[in-house]
Amino acid sequence: MKQRNKAKTVEECNVLDLRKLARAGAFQPDRWGQLARPFIAFKCNVPAGQESLVCTFSYLIGVEEVSVPVSFETTPVHFGGVRWWGHCPLLNNGQPCGRRVLKLYLPPGLRYLGCRACHRLTYRSVQKHDARVDRLLKDPRTLEAMMITSMDLPLVKSVRRMSLLTDALTKLDRRIARRQAKANRTSAAMLPSPVGSKNCSPAPRATF
Repeated sequence: MKQRNKAKTVEECNVLDLRKLARAGAFQPDRWGQLARPFIAFKCNVPAGQESLVCTFSYLIGVEEVSVPVSFETTPVHFGGVRWWGHCPLLNNGQPCGRRVLKLYLPPGLRYLGCRACHRLTYRSVQKHDARVDRLLKDPRTLEAMMITSMDLPLVKSVRRMSLLTDALTKLDRRIARRQAKANRTSAAMLPSPVGSKNCSPAPRATF
């Protein structure tokens, strides 16, 4: 039987966080610099005949230098300023990916920075996820029955089942806590502003 290759995870990759570079003011024409972790040199400019900024990221794979050009765009944010987005530079089935991203990844053993989708990355938490937990949460009667009958099982099976039930109940508690927090925020937003707050305008004065 052929063994299925396990997908690489985000946690084992070198990660280029474009948000940190943006906060440091890196995305400007004729700007260059180096990053310590991961060790990457970058140089930004606006190519002739283009309007968008392009940053070339250079790093070593063994003794070979690899350079990856990444184009950028900006979108406005609600409270002023702009958000910088990079475009994934990889080819997907012969076509440029171009997906807007805030992070680029370099998995171990590969040469080029790219987005999570192109590298087919997953998270460790997803790999450890037990689908049986979701099935139990969708079927409360089965969950209750398993809790009642667990004590009648042999020790090994009882321990395994209790571990599964603990995961299910923990996830259920978190789901309830998130819904309660959302309900509290909604209730707070519906309350009238207190007198004297900045959002409360003074009542009009009567005229005679």
